[in-house]
Order: sequence, then C-alpha cells, then structure tokens
Amino acid sequence: MIRTATLQDAKAIRDLLDNLGYRASPAGVEKNLEVLLIHPDHHVLVYDVEAKVAGFIALYLVPSLAVDDGLAIINYLAVNEQFTRQGIGKALEGAALAIAWENGCDRMQVHCRAEREQAQGFYKSRGYREYPVFFQKRLIYAE
Repeated sequence: MIRTATLQDAKAIRDLLDNLGYRASPAGVEKNLEVLLIHPDHHVLVYDVEAKVAGFIALYLVPSLAVDDGLAIINYLAVNEQFTRQGIGKALEGAALAIAWENGCDRMQVHCRAEREQAQGFYKSRGYREYPVFFQKRLIYAE
C-alpha cells in the first residue's frame, strides 16, 4: 500500500536513508519531514508491507521558466533490502509519476551516484536516459 508519509515514519525513512549512505540524525529527518509534508511542491510517499515501511520516495515539483511545463525531481527512492525485487520501487516511481502528471510536469529527473549500478539499471529500465553532466557545490564547505 502506498500512502503519504507521516511524522511517525521518520525513523523508518532515516533507516532507509542510512542504507543509502546518508548519515542523517533522527531529529533532523523528523524536522525536515515535517517541513516537506506541509509544502505543496514536496511529496513523500511510503510503501507499507504488513504495517512496516518497506520503501519511500521523495518528490519535488519545480516550475520552469524556459518551458511551459514543470519538472519533477526524485530526491530519494529507497527500498528496504528485505523487500527488493518485489515491485515496490516501480510502484513508488509510478505513484510519483502520477503526481508529476497531475501537476503538469513534462519530465522527471533523478540523480544517482555512479557507484549505484543496480539503481542505475532500475532507472534505465523505467525509461530514464543518462545526462552525464551534473555539478554540485557544497555550501557548507565553500570559501
């Protein structure tokens, strides 16, 4: 079952983020989740299996100046290793795609680290194409 996340899902989401290599604090995830849940352009969905969060997706809708339609960005998509290869990632991505369509977005984008080959294969199987140039500047370390 896919549903909108609640604050009670913060620990499960933090654990899934931890599996992706993000070391977010439980308090930080809860605080950020609270902000995202009230923001109309952010969507956080969870997939429940027997009342346990088996996966989640975070989606951000971005208006665009250059084109008439907006952009949907998958910020995070994670499935508990116990539940992989059961269609949960596809279901979450499909739910996010439906939200994007409902909100007039004409494309979906996701960033995936180079070492996550299995995740890259997933996105390619779902119709995503690679755009090889991506730049990032860590502001906390900027001089």
